[in-house]
Amino acid sequence: MGRHLAGDLRISARVVAFLHPDDLPETAKALSHTVQTGTYFQVVHRLRRADGEFRWHHARGEPLRDREGRIIQWYGLSVDIDEAKKAEDRLRRSESYLADPQCHRSDARYRRGNAGIAHQQP
Repeated sequence: MGRHLAGDLRISARVVAFLHPDDLPETAKALSHTVQTGTYFQVVHRLRRADGEFRWHHARGEPLRDREGRIIQWYGLSVDIDEAKKAEDRLRRSESYLADPQCHRSDARYRRGNAGIAHQQP
């Protein structure tokens, strides 16, 4: 069946099968909050592609209400942001490397050493 959250919104077993297991609690929490408050939701999670690879997605859902304000339907959108997440990760690793003073000292000594050898007079 699925995991019943509240109201008529539930995470079906089919959806759970596509979610990365580590992202299920946050996604369920976001959907539960949405059902309790009747507000939009957004979450960043990994979804499994047909080939089995997980890719990062930014998902957002909005309720459609009738004239009395009752939610009659949900609209959702999921955007693949995997390349952006990977670029952010590369940037973080690069910043971490550059922030490490040990890396700079050894690189600077190596560069100075090479420059000194290249410019020495016989």
